[in-house]
Amino acid sequence: MVDLFDDKDIVLRLVQKATDTMGGMPGKKALQKSIYFFTRSHGRFYYKWADYGPFSGEVQHIVADFMYMDKIRINDIHTQKPEAVIKNMKYNKGNFPDFRDFPPKFDKTLDSIILFIKDKKPRELELLASVHYLADMQMRFEGRYDAEFVYKRLTALKPDAGFTKKDVTDSFKVLKDNNFPVQDENSI
Repeated sequence: MVDLFDDKDIVLRLVQKATDTMGGMPGKKALQKSIYFFTRSHGRFYYKWADYGPFSGEVQHIVADFMYMDKIRINDIHTQKPEAVIKNMKYNKGNFPDFRDFPPKFDKTLDSIILFIKDKKPRELELLASVHYLADMQMRFEGRYDAEFVYKRLTALKPDAGFTKKDVTDSFKVLKDNNFPVQDENSI
């Protein structure tokens, strides 16, 4: 099958699916982490470490372009913290792609990501993506990963976040249970 879609359409399709299933994509952090997990399966976007874990400048620019073109609309979701607002992104139905020929393997991955993020708070998504990113980096450089290393790196990079070693080990289980595991250190 010829891929008739640009990478930017992956982002728009994710927002469309989130709009249809959960009323929108609940914030930039959720979008960034969702596309991060998509990228781990399909290798489409470049991610680097940033303040809230793995981040893609390309994804950020795509969202800004879609907002400008009115393909994505933003509504504020107020949180328990008075100064914190989540920017809920909704697909603006209109004269845009209908996605009939969207690659089924991409759709399947996006569907699993929607199920994965559906009931998670931004902090949980930040932790899960950060643990995955750091473990993946350790795997690439050392051929293995372990929770102790990931925990130390995470607390060094985010000392005020308050993540615990138990948070890290629990994250490995959640990632594995949801089919987003880092290669098992025992399978090397």
